[in-house]
Amino acid sequence: MKYAVTVFFLFLNSLAHSQDADSSKTPYLMDKKIPFFKMMMTDSSLFYKSDLKKKTATVIVYFSPDCEHCKKFTETLTGQIGDFKKTQFIMISPLPMNKIKEFYEQYHIENYSSIKMGKDDLYFFGTYFQAHYIPFVAVYNKKGELVKGWDGGTTIKNLLEALK
Repeated sequence: MKYAVTVFFLFLNSLAHSQDADSSKTPYLMDKKIPFFKMMMTDSSLFYKSDLKKKTATVIVYFSPDCEHCKKFTETLTGQIGDFKKTQFIMISPLPMNKIKEFYEQYHIENYSSIKMGKDDLYFFGTYFQAHYIPFVAVYNKKGELVKGWDGGTTIKNLLEALK
C-alpha cells in the first residue's frame, strides 16, 4: 500500500511537470516570495500564509509520509531542532490526512512548536515547486524571500548554511 500511495504521489507530480521544463518558468523561482497557501492541520484546523510568524525564517518541506528520505530528514531535523530557534517549518503533503496523522504521531511533531504539519488540500505545492523528487525543501529568509530550494531534500548542514 505504501508503494501504491508513493507511486500515485509521484504520478501527480509528473503530470505537473509534463509542461515546459524551463526552470525560469518555475513558479517559486519566478516570484521568490512565500506564496499564499492553505493547509489543513492534523487537528482539522486551517493554517494560512498569514498565520506565519512575521520576521522569521521559514522552511517549507513538501513531503510524503511514505517516503524514506522524508522520514530520515524529519528524524534528523527533530534531533537538531535546537539549531533552528529562529526558524519556522511548514511540512505539507498532498497525501490522505490519515497518512499525515500517522507520520505526525510517529515523529511526535506535537512536541515541536516551530513545526506545522498538514495537508495540501489544493494540491498547490507540487506544481508551484515543480517537485520532481521528495522531499522538496525551500528556505525563505525573515523577509519571506526565497534563499534556496532543493528538489529531493538536503542535509541539515546545508539548511543551516542557507539560513545564515
